[in-house]
Amino acid sequence: MDHLKLTQRKLFKVKYFELRDDSIDIEESILFNTKKFIINYEDITANSIETVVSSKIKYWVMIVLFIVCLFTLYNSITTPKSFEAFFFFAAIFLAVTASYFFTREKVVVFESAPDNIVLFPNKPNVKEVNSFCDSLIKNRKDYLVNYYHENYTESTKVIELAKLNQLKETGVITDKEFIKLKNEIINGRASDNNFSSN
Repeated sequence: MDHLKLTQRKLFKVKYFELRDDSIDIEESILFNTKKFIINYEDITANSIETVVSSKIKYWVMIVLFIVCLFTLYNSITTPKSFEAFFFFAAIFLAVTASYFFTREKVVVFESAPDNIVLFPNKPNVKEVNSFCDSLIKNRKDYLVNYYHENYTESTKVIELAKLNQLKETGVITDKEFIKLKNEIINGRASDNNFSSN
């Protein structure tokens, strides 16, 4: 069964995903700030990657506290003062550093434009997220099959179109030749010798 909608909640953040025939609708709400955008299937990569994300705020607080610790240590050594300030900031630095590393979280990412699609792998549960990812991949493939009027594979048309685009950007072919060859690739009539860079 296709899983076409997904809602993910984490503290003050709520993310809504909905699959359409040709795109995915995304809405992200953080407290009173809401961001909505649509990503077309042709702008999404075929496979997801798992990565780890950390809090950027904690990262920068950690950097600032490290600099403050160095400054207070230097100040304590060069002047006849106690090390209380250094120990105070060092303790806070260690707490923030520990929090930074212990709160890192795995996410599933589909690279896309304008923004990547980022999913938490276990919110609301692993089965629901996996089902949604499978539906996203299936909808993307079905859309691209219809869009290109024949079976879509990553290793054929997309690679040919990428090579063709590179030839256009490097000035090997003109804009007019690019449009002609692009239409031939999409309609399935192009061959490699039409735009070989050799």
